[in-house]
Amino acid sequence: MSTKDMAINIVNMMDEEQLTYFVKLFNRVVSDIPNNETIEAMKESERLINDKNAQKFDSVDSLFEELES
Repeated sequence: MSTKDMAINIVNMMDEEQLTYFVKLFNRVVSDIPNNETIEAMKESERLINDKNAQKFDSVDSLFEELES
């Protein structure tokens, strides 16, 4: 049985009140899950942190100075 089938079986066993609580809980959990774009940005930042050759800045001002030069 697939994970999806198991989830459907669990939902089918719930009464209306349980489903209401489940939906409220699930909506909170899902809203905390980063989307693919955010996940890729997090991976990129991790790569940059670990890249000894990547340019790093001590402040936003120094970043903008570099961008403007």
